[in-house]
Amino acid sequence: MFTILACLFLLFALDGVFRGRTLHDDSWSAGGEDREAPPPRARLRAVIWGSLAIVCLVIASQFEW
Repeated sequence: MFTILACLFLLFALDGVFRGRTLHDDSWSAGGEDREAPPPRARLRAVIWGSLAIVCLVIASQFEW
């Protein structure tokens, strides 16, 4: 179960990292010539999802494998 959660959290983190690099993102607009960076909250969410994935992998390695 924790392995599946870790994979899910990792996908959420990757989505947060790459979402700012796509053209069809609804959360922020790219801004034409001067390309703006994605908001810091999006990067923070990606870090949180990544850390949850690591915690789930540690728990899974201790109890599931």
